[in-house]
Amino acid sequence: MAHKDMVAIGDFRYGTRRLSEGDMIRKVEGPRARLLEALGMAKVGKRRARRPQLDHDDNGVEGGSLKQTGDDLPALRAAYEAKFGKRVFNGWSAEEIRRRLAEATPKS
Repeated sequence: MAHKDMVAIGDFRYGTRRLSEGDMIRKVEGPRARLLEALGMAKVGKRRARRPQLDHDDNGVEGGSLKQTGDDLPALRAAYEAKFGKRVFNGWSAEEIRRRLAEATPKS
């Protein structure tokens, strides 16, 4: 019996697996492959390229693009850590870190 590689069209369960759109199903037997195709759950073919998980701005690169404001948040965080010896609260904006660096004195 011929086996086929298939790609899930939508989200569904196949056996014990939870499949999402674009997931690969390998070595599906002929009758089962025809059934999945007839039900519109999967199609024979190759897996399409997936977007990176954290592609926030849809440019195909993981992560977001840098803001155009000129804020260098990693450099500000490094300066804060060097000055105070502890990490910055992750929710602080660049302006907040600048303000705290300017008004506070380092602990000795």
